[in-house]
Amino acid sequence: MKFKLTAAALILVMLAALFPAGRQTAQAETASPGPVYDLTGYKIYKGNTAQINPADEVTLRLSVNQKGGAPKELSLQIDDSSSFYGKDGNVLDLNKAGVDYSGASFTVDLPVVYSGSGQKLTVSFLPDGGSPETQSLTITQAVPVKPAATPTPTPVDTTKFVPKLAVAGGGDVPSGEAGGMLTLALPIKNGSSNAARSVTVTLEPGDAAKIPFEAGVVNLSQTIDQINPGETRAAAFNLKLRSDAAAGVYALKLNYAFTNAAGDPFTSSEGLYIKVTNSSVPARISLVSVSQTPAEAVPGQKVKLAVRIANDGTVPSGNVRVTLTGLKADGFALSGDTGSRRIASIAGGGTQEAVFSLTAAAGLAGGSQPLGVRLDYKDESGAAVSDESPIFIPVRQTEGAAPAAVVIDKLISPESVMLPGDRFNVGFRLVNSGGVKAQNVKVSVTSDKELIPVTLSNVIVPSLAPGASKALSFKLAVAPDAATRNYPVSIAVEYDVVQAGQTVKNTLQQYVGVYVQGKGAATASPEALKTVPRIIVSRYAVQPGQVAAGKEAAVELALLNTSSLMGVSNIKLTVTSDDGTFTIDGSNTLFIESLPSRGTVQRALKVRAKPDAEPKVYSLTLNLDYEDAKGNPYTSKETVSLPVVQENRLNAGEVTVGGEAYPGQPVPLSMEFYNMGKAVLYNLMVTVEGEGFQSANGSYYVGNFASGRSDTFQPTITANAPGELKGEVVFAFEDAAGTRSEIRKPFKVTVMEAPPAPDMSGAQPEQPLEAGGKSALRKYLPYGLAALAVLAGAVTALVLRRRRRRRKEMELDDDF
Repeated sequence: MKFKLTAAALILVMLAALFPAGRQTAQAETASPGPVYDLTGYKIYKGNTAQINPADEVTLRLSVNQKGGAPKELSLQIDDSSSFYGKDGNVLDLNKAGVDYSGASFTVDLPVVYSGSGQKLTVSFLPDGGSPETQSLTITQAVPVKPAATPTPTPVDTTKFVPKLAVAGGGDVPSGEAGGMLTLALPIKNGSSNAARSVTVTLEPGDAAKIPFEAGVVNLSQTIDQINPGETRAAAFNLKLRSDAAAGVYALKLNYAFTNAAGDPFTSSEGLYIKVTNSSVPARISLVSVSQTPAEAVPGQKVKLAVRIANDGTVPSGNVRVTLTGLKADGFALSGDTGSRRIASIAGGGTQEAVFSLTAAAGLAGGSQPLGVRLDYKDESGAAVSDESPIFIPVRQTEGAAPAAVVIDKLISPESVMLPGDRFNVGFRLVNSGGVKAQNVKVSVTSDKELIPVTLSNVIVPSLAPGASKALSFKLAVAPDAATRNYPVSIAVEYDVVQAGQTVKNTLQQYVGVYVQGKGAATASPEALKTVPRIIVSRYAVQPGQVAAGKEAAVELALLNTSSLMGVSNIKLTVTSDDGTFTIDGSNTLFIESLPSRGTVQRALKVRAKPDAEPKVYSLTLNLDYEDAKGNPYTSKETVSLPVVQENRLNAGEVTVGGEAYPGQPVPLSMEFYNMGKAVLYNLMVTVEGEGFQSANGSYYVGNFASGRSDTFQPTITANAPGELKGEVVFAFEDAAGTRSEIRKPFKVTVMEAPPAPDMSGAQPEQPLEAGGKSALRKYLPYGLAALAVLAGAVTALVLRRRRRRRKEMELDDDF
């Protein structure tokens, strides 16, 4: 027992030597072999230096030794297990705090709040590019609420330490060519004072219906282990752009998932944009040439017709159908063949040929006979395209047929493709192959408006002797806006011949085709490639059909890209009302990302007409700004017409009955009415309707009833029988748009029984006046009252009529 007490005393003496009373101690409680940072001590720089109580705020000046060189960036983070937490957050950026840590030792001023539990301060050093180092100190001035042996740390809400991740910098929008690879190297920066760990960056399309890259891309998610405060790390995505992606700007979404140092999970996202360019020209199928074997069809024999078509774009086209039109029994008919061919695919800039077997009718006249070629295919947007061109097949004149006196031979026309602005000649020779003289020969050359005559298109040859000939030539030019197709040129000849002493008129007509390569085709000249895509309003509707003044209406617009070759993008639609009649609810600017060639897009907006707008049609202006595939800017202006109407407010007073009503006795009625609206009521007619009575002055044509006017309707009715009489005063009128409206005002009139007539059949004994005077007066009193009522009604009608006439005269004076 004595030995045990001696050993215990010896241990206490050794502990006392190691920890002298009243001395501040600072030691590292965690020893890691060869730390980069070492806390060597501290002192209380601000606050109570003798004692630190719970919730006290103090600034500790920490002494730090640094080994291995100073990093570029360094942060100090207070561990959640510490007895202290940061006054302004648990992470301190030494660069932002102005701490010079370039030497082998330095000091850090750390503002903290004491939690009231324990005496330990644990911090982690977070160097840029290095591993975190954790050190601990015992702050002996801290006085815990409970004994240090069983510390109960105050919970700290670590969810408020949120890292903030975003793509750093601005710069140009990343751009790539359709069909190629686009590498997105995104610099992800932590702009907060809290470290982000286990960072996952995911890329997804902003609009699932418009994905510019190919399906099956698997590298749309990147993982980064940690992004320290102020640090920037890169995330790279390799995207294979679709070859058919329309040129334009596409919205993408960048999603972040990460945790802070305490392991609290967070998510955030931001938008970014990429630009896709597409220099390819959409597929466009056109007719190139037509040839036949033999060179001239012989009536009654077969002929092979070869139709050559070309893809004027750079993008391949598939499922093209070539169909012959104009086939008939007395002209050209199919010979064991079908009139349609399907071509599976035509490469960009390539050509294909379809051959048809035909038979010329036995009685087919010589010259050029027309047929048609229709091309059906789908453009890049999937819309069906159909294009038909006329062709002409030369037919040989047979020996058995009766030849015309005048024929056309040595016909010359362009064999090459014509471009907009080109000029060409159509030449031929008129030959009188008959045995009589042709007189008053008139030659006319006509075509569609895209082929413009340069020389006179009509020529008169006074006479052409038998066997004589006349060479003629006509010059034409291709219009600048000519489309790609085969244009027919008609040669018409009219002449007179004398047969059996009579003048007989004869006609001859022949056709020649001129192929024009219009603007926008890939094989055209550089000048022909300068096409202007245009956006127009192809359809619009107003709901309801008219805009009521002061109220809202919906306007639905359909915008069409009229170009068949070029799509447009970055479309800004600005809606304005030049005269201020309409206001646009919400924004008056709409953005449309892209619109393919021949494509249509629907947009809706809400407008409100000002309350005092006059009822008529107003214009709404649509200003369009957009770009083509090469980024060239364009502007256009469209207008739509919106009818505005004012609400009709015709108010009518009560029907006034001018006296008591008896069967067969006329009684006057009166009603005042007012136009309390802001619009003129046109062709106003007031009538009285009902059963059981006849009317006098039962209709009143007011005409155009202006705003603010009032008037009176004064019919007279005569009841057929006693009882309750029901009727209606009807107001019928039209508004400014011609829409007819009707308002009915009901009324009731009680018709009393007529008093009995006096008995005049027999003589009555004379009664003394004194005794029977009252009885006689009572007998004739109802007749007198009825007469007085009729008289009063007539006087009232006369006064009201004069008053109405005087009011109209005053309104006429005001108009003048």
